[in-house]
Amino acid sequence: MAPDRQNPYASPRSDEAAAAKRPPVAEPASKRRLAAWCGGWLLNMPVAAVFGWGGTTDSGRLGMFVGIVALMLIGGVGVLYTRRFGRAVVIGTPIFAVTQFYPLIQIYCGLFTAFVMEAIGLGAEDLGFAGGLLATLVCGGMLMACCYAVAIPVWFLVRR
Repeated sequence: MAPDRQNPYASPRSDEAAAAKRPPVAEPASKRRLAAWCGGWLLNMPVAAVFGWGGTTDSGRLGMFVGIVALMLIGGVGVLYTRRFGRAVVIGTPIFAVTQFYPLIQIYCGLFTAFVMEAIGLGAEDLGFAGGLLATLVCGGMLMACCYAVAIPVWFLVRR
């Protein structure tokens, strides 16, 4: 009788190579977090958009629009693929939106962005597409960091 070639004590084989090639699939709960992120993002847009829109012209506004979409997508990907932190950000973003009634944080982020733009030589003149994009990424990035900072205490409270 020929010996059996399989080892009965070996762990079952898994197709790790095929699993590594597949992109991660978003679960339904993460899709709800993404929808909540988009709603929270829109709640935070009015003050920043009004201040930014007044400081740009046509090509700068196009750059600003592209920057807004890029930041929304970056945040959306983060919320979509991180469970606990994504949940905290979804809760923290509307809380941060309340600060627009007294927009000191938004004003300080805008002033810092103006200083950065002046330092690199893109002062108060027409910013153009690249300047509008850069200003939006700088200011929007700071505002997103503030949303995340509000979310950090919530992150520790959300223990599921």
